[in-house]
Amino acid sequence: MELDRNTLRAAIHKQYREEHEALGEAGTLALLEKARQWDLSGTLSAGGVIVFPHAGVAECGHQIATAVHACLDSGADRVL
Repeated sequence: MELDRNTLRAAIHKQYREEHEALGEAGTLALLEKARQWDLSGTLSAGGVIVFPHAGVAECGHQIATAVHACLDSGADRVL
């Protein structure tokens, strides 16, 4: 079976869009707050890396938000 990358990309974007819509602003803010229970900024400040899952916002949103908070709180001028 041949992979149709355009169809796959469209399906993934649709899934993410629907998950964000279902969360709404309140759900998104709740994920961002939940993510504050882990402070990984010191890991980045010390030269470490953070690898996070991205299976979907509904399942992994708080983990993604933890990585975002760490990047913003690390004091780094540049994040890749």
